[in-house]
Amino acid sequence: MIEINEITPFMKKGWVAMNKDGNWCYYVKKPEIFDIMWVRGYGDITPAKSLSDAFDIAPADDWTKSLMEIK
Repeated sequence: MIEINEITPFMKKGWVAMNKDGNWCYYVKKPEIFDIMWVRGYGDITPAKSLSDAFDIAPADDWTKSLMEIK
């Protein structure tokens, strides 16, 4: 299992966040919390690019505070 900070230096500019279910996702634009997940805009639950499908990433302590910008 790896930490999210080990992957972010190799990523394009954008945002990463973990949903309540432990799935880490990448977003081009800053997402917002909607119910149990981060979404790209109010009510837009279109799936973002899942990082957890490719990497075994350690969960965040608090998913609501997992959002981080990649510069």
